[in-house]
This record gives sequence, C-alpha cells and structure tokens, in this order.
Amino acid sequence: MPGMKPAARFAAVAALLFVTAAGLASLLFVPVRGSIEKGFEPGEPVVLPLKPEATMVWATTRTAVWCDYPDQDGGFSQVSMRDQDLWIERKRTTWYGVLTLQSWPAGDRTVTCDGGIELAIGRPPLVHDARTEALVILGSFFAAAAGLGLAAAALARRRTTQRAM
Repeated sequence: MPGMKPAARFAAVAALLFVTAAGLASLLFVPVRGSIEKGFEPGEPVVLPLKPEATMVWATTRTAVWCDYPDQDGGFSQVSMRDQDLWIERKRTTWYGVLTLQSWPAGDRTVTCDGGIELAIGRPPLVHDARTEALVILGSFFAAAAGLGLAAAALARRRTTQRAM
C-alpha cells in the first residue's frame, strides 16, 4: 500500500475486515456439508477408522443412534447430534448427522451402532457443534468491530486532513 494516503489505508483494511466478517458469518447460514465415506449395518460389529477429530455417523432417519465400543486400548467419545439439523443429500437419499465419534489414539476400532435404517460414517460439516458456532460468531463479531473502528478512524483522519488544508 505504498503511495496511499493513511486514511485510504485505514479504509482498505476496514473493507478487508468487513469481508472477513461477512465470510465468517456466512458459515452459519450456508453450511459447508460433510461427506459419507463408508456405510454399515446397524447392530453389526464394524471396523471403523476413527481419529481424535470428530467422525460423523449419518443415518437415513432422524433417530437415536448409540454405539458400543468394546473394551479396547485408548479413549472413546460419542456425542448426539440429532438436535443440530445436520443433513446431506447423496444419490437421492437424505442422510442426517446423528452422532459424532472420537477415538484416541487414532486407528481402526471395532464398533457396534444401533438405530437407524441405514448407517454410514464420514466427515462432519465444518460447523457442527456449539463450540465451533460460538467461535465463528466471535470471530465475525471481532472482525466487524475492528473494521468499524478502522472505518471510523479513516473517516476522522480524512476530516482532520481536509480541515488542515
């Protein structure tokens, strides 16, 4: 930005911050969808590649799904997602995000899940829990606030520069 007046620099940075805030806020309204990677039968033991990051269990119905994890090394966590309104369309079928699974350390784990007509695992949507939603809201708010502050500073600087002339 060499050669630009200071007020113009403030205005340019403010515009970038507003664009950033709008982009973050759009994540709340235009969900970045997850994926379906591997289907499996309910009630049957299945070996799933689990990791410390959330893995989504998708079902063809909005139903309670619970997974049993026989005693194995490491930790295991599952969180119901039925109240989050997460869904994706694949091959004329609507899949609903019903559960997230996490395992540490990462690896193939034998899991038995009950519920749903058809089940599958895959990636969850980008914003799939309250924590991520709160971070997006905070990031959007602070980017907008910083942009507003810089826009006000640019306007004030421009006014004082014009008065001095």
